[in-house]
Amino acid sequence: MFIHCFFDRPPAVLRSTLTAAVCCLLLLYSSGCSKDDLKEIGQGIVDEGKKLATSATEAVEAQLPATGSIELTTTPALTWETANIELISIGDGRPSMLQIASYDTTKDPSGQSILIHAPTTATSLSTLVDQPLPCSVFLRAQASGPVACTTPGQPILVTLGAINADDNTVSVQIDRGSLMGSDGKTIAIGGGKAIAVVKGDQ
Repeated sequence: MFIHCFFDRPPAVLRSTLTAAVCCLLLLYSSGCSKDDLKEIGQGIVDEGKKLATSATEAVEAQLPATGSIELTTTPALTWETANIELISIGDGRPSMLQIASYDTTKDPSGQSILIHAPTTATSLSTLVDQPLPCSVFLRAQASGPVACTTPGQPILVTLGAINADDNTVSVQIDRGSLMGSDGKTIAIGGGKAIAVVKGDQ
């Protein structure tokens, strides 16, 4: 149908395209097109408009930078919509530090937060892929609640998975373990996973 020609345009001109299509409908109506013809053309405009709007939305979402996420199997389950990972070089012959966090570590955490870190001799994240790493975990399950952490000698294994170069993220698997809270209560972790955004040049 000729109406498709109106929609062979980029999303930025969607509004003007639809306006032109409506004007076309008015011209067709004034020229004596039947109601069935107008109905068919009008439905075509609606369908094509929906497709173009969906395409525009997907294009915008594809351009947004990744923010990461973390999920912990606890009671209740805990989730974060941001996560970052960084391999920090200490220097002076000391081990580097792998760090995964749900917040900007250049600032004090606010609200529910988690920090995972471990010393390592690795010099890049890629050398840590598929290598279980014993980690210390610090967790605040509630905004104003106590802080829970792993106890000495009881780390939680964390394994880095594939590194996605397209969006600069790393997949992370978190093993089972338990944390001791500053209030004396234990938090059991049944495992977890994360997609963490790589900070800096790793």
